Amino acid sequence: MNETKSTSHYGKILGVAWPLFCLSAGTVIMQFCDRKFLGNSSTEEIAAALPAGNLLATLGTFFISMISYCNPMTAQYFGAGRTRECVYVLWSGFRAALLCAGVMAILMSCLGICVLNLTLDAEIFPYAFRYFVLQIPGQIMLCLAAPFFAFYSGRSRTIVVSCINICAALLNILLDWLLIFGHWGFPKLGITGAGMATTASQSLAAFTIIGLVLFGNNQARYPTRRFRSFSKELFRKIFLIGGPSGFQRLNNSLKFTTIILLVGTLGKSALTSSTIALSITLVSFMPLIALTESNLILSGQFLGRGDPVGARKITFQTWTLAFCYTLSAFLVILFFSRPVIAWFAPERSGADVSFEQLAGQTWNVLLVMGFWMMIDSVRYIFGSLLRAAGDTGALLKISLTVSWGFGIPGFVVLTQWVRPPIDQIWLFFILVSLLESSLILYRFHQGNWKTVRLIHQKE
Repeated sequence: MNETKSTSHYGKILGVAWPLFCLSAGTVIMQFCDRKFLGNSSTEEIAAALPAGNLLATLGTFFISMISYCNPMTAQYFGAGRTRECVYVLWSGFRAALLCAGVMAILMSCLGICVLNLTLDAEIFPYAFRYFVLQIPGQIMLCLAAPFFAFYSGRSRTIVVSCINICAALLNILLDWLLIFGHWGFPKLGITGAGMATTASQSLAAFTIIGLVLFGNNQARYPTRRFRSFSKELFRKIFLIGGPSGFQRLNNSLKFTTIILLVGTLGKSALTSSTIALSITLVSFMPLIALTESNLILSGQFLGRGDPVGARKITFQTWTLAFCYTLSAFLVILFFSRPVIAWFAPERSGADVSFEQLAGQTWNVLLVMGFWMMIDSVRYIFGSLLRAAGDTGALLKISLTVSWGFGIPGFVVLTQWVRPPIDQIWLFFILVSLLESSLILYRFHQGNWKTVRLIHQKE
């Protein structure tokens, strides 16, 4: 016990986190290039890509996040030294993924097409329809590959996961360039080529990780080719414990989408300044996300060893790193963000508001979001320990209560009736984050997570 308290895990945390950061950076660059190429192709295609891409990601979030819950399960078995049972998580997760893949193929096709048809005009819909449908197989492949990626990341081998996904992102960029514009003799397909490129790169990543798991491991220690390795209990827990985790991710996505739509009712100036500020802030979030996933893995391994004190210790150390980073990011925003905002200046300003006014408004919003990121570090890091322990039901209840009982109603009142300046509206989001973070921290200090049994006891 005393040894655990005196041990510093900062190096281990960063060792697991930096490949995940590279992975996030690669994903952001891929998305940026995808949007840029489509913007260069036609205005209709870039207009169609945003709603279709966001809808696709939202519908796939639940299933992929639920199957990805194999990650903390693998981490706990690996921490317990029960390496063969990591294989049981792998194949139990794959069977669950097969079930989810069938549901995704039907649900995403029907629901997605209906939503796009109802929300987009006749000129944009055909582009969005093609882009959406062509990427459904890629989302299904990501779901099927999730337990295989978890098999590596749960054992702290995040470099393998990151290298595969970064290579897939680079391939996506190359295929976008070839298929959207028709370079090197390829057909010029526009947004159809963008959808094909994304699915092709995601499928290649899936087949690569599956091949590595089946043929690149020590079969004596990890008999991954024993396809009948299966646990009904683990299969059930993927849905019962991983399900709330997936719903929480889905709720966060729906919450943020709703807030953006409400902000959009305030006019073009408010929406533009919020979009620019969010674009900068989301890039700043990448290291925080990497630290969150690092703590999920490492605290899960401590819990697997039956060491909740170690899990608590490493969580506080991860939050220390996260707070130092978010504080530094806030100071960078405070002193150096204005030139970055200037990158978003259009060639011609609109008649209703000058970009100088818009830039000042954006800077105010960006300061609020920088402070919000500092507070949100509590929600991310301490919430990751609760996820690692299997206390996902409590996290879902907190998320739903705060989002729809306080956050969304507050934004409705502010945007539809009070209508203050946009930076003051985003100040309310700090209160929402503070409330959710406080409830998660309270749940953490209650210690209920110590009694959750995510993995079954060894017979």
